[in-house]
Order: sequence, then C-alpha cells, then structure tokens
Amino acid sequence: MSNPYGQTPSGGASGAGDEPGFSSYPQQSQSTPEAGAQQPYPGGYQQFPGGVDDDPTAGAPERPGAWMRFLAYFIDTIVVSTISLIIDYFLFGSQYSEWTDQLREATDAGTPAPGIPASILYGAGVVMYVVWFLYRAGMEAGAGGSLGRFITGQRVVTLEGGKVSFGASLIRNSWYLINGIVTLIPFVGLYVSLLVPIVVGVTIARSPLKQSFSDKWAKAQVVKK
Repeated sequence: MSNPYGQTPSGGASGAGDEPGFSSYPQQSQSTPEAGAQQPYPGGYQQFPGGVDDDPTAGAPERPGAWMRFLAYFIDTIVVSTISLIIDYFLFGSQYSEWTDQLREATDAGTPAPGIPASILYGAGVVMYVVWFLYRAGMEAGAGGSLGRFITGQRVVTLEGGKVSFGASLIRNSWYLINGIVTLIPFVGLYVSLLVPIVVGVTIARSPLKQSFSDKWAKAQVVKK
C-alpha cells in the first residue's frame, strides 16, 4: 500500500520503518553552568548577595556581660552607701553617740556590752533601700543610667531602645529588695542572700539579650553606649 504522505521515512536504530528513530527527534542541548555562577534557590528565589543569608542579629546593640554589670553595681553600691551614711548621721547620729558611750562605759566596767539599738539597725537598712531605689530608678528613668552605668559605658533602655519609665526601673531593680527580704530568714538568711546575685549573673549570662530575670519582668535591657 502506497504512503499518501510521500516517502516512507527510513528506519531508525531499531530498523522499523513505521516508527521514527531516535535520531529523528530534535536533541535538546544541555549547558553546564559556569563555575562560580550563582544558582537560584528552589522555588525561584534568588540567592542573597555574597552567597549567605544576612545575620539576623546584625545591627543589634552591643550588650555588656555579667561582669561589666557587676562593676557598675559595685560603683553604685559605693555611691548609695555614702549617701545613706550621710542621711543616717542626721537621723540617728544622737542615738549612735549614746550607744557608743554606753559601749565604752561597759567596756571600762567589764560588763556585757549593749547591743546596737534596733532603731539604728533597721532604720539604717530602710534608708539604704529607699536611697537605692530612688537613686537607681530616678537616674535610669531620667538620664538612662546610674553613675555606675555611665562610668562603665552602659545605659538602660526598653526592648525597643527607648527610655525606661520610673516604674519599669523599680521592677528591674526589684532583685535588690528580694535580696534584702531573704536576709531576714533566721540563721541562714545571710548565706541564702548570697545566691540572689549569683542567680542574677547566671540569668544574664544565659540570656540572648543579656537580661536578668528582673530585666525580663520590666521588659528592659542594658546596652553599651
């Protein structure tokens, strides 16, 4: 039977005349990408310049570690203690003088020495805590940091980078009050209170934002200036 479409194509590699051979199909050329050329990511996304994704922490402020923050705390302790002693002199100076006179007389007479009056002991403690919170919270809310922070190149800000409020600063310094309350525990309070600064330091060291547990409560952070 004659082929109405003209000449019958020659057999391919299999020799069959009715089927086109493999050589009859057009061959698609495959090009190998040049070495060093950037290839698109699956899904059509292009690779970032430089071949790596941007660092998600790029541009974030530097944050001091636990030791630098301890140094600022140590400086502030000296400042607060000095201010508190001046206030104590005006509030309890006369009582302290009377107690030292009684102590001297008891020593000369060989009698048991009187204990320090509770009004001086607890009164001085209250003054210390009031000065601490007013000093730290006032400086942080008003100027961004205490003297210890300024000397060590630190400042206290919100998570968004703004100034902290007076209330937020009170919250972030609440660990100091916790430490004082713990010292009131009979017999072991003084020793247990030593754990509070350690907990503060550990939480700072383990936090990605270098926050203590009270920093997290206040939604605040300490950054380098």
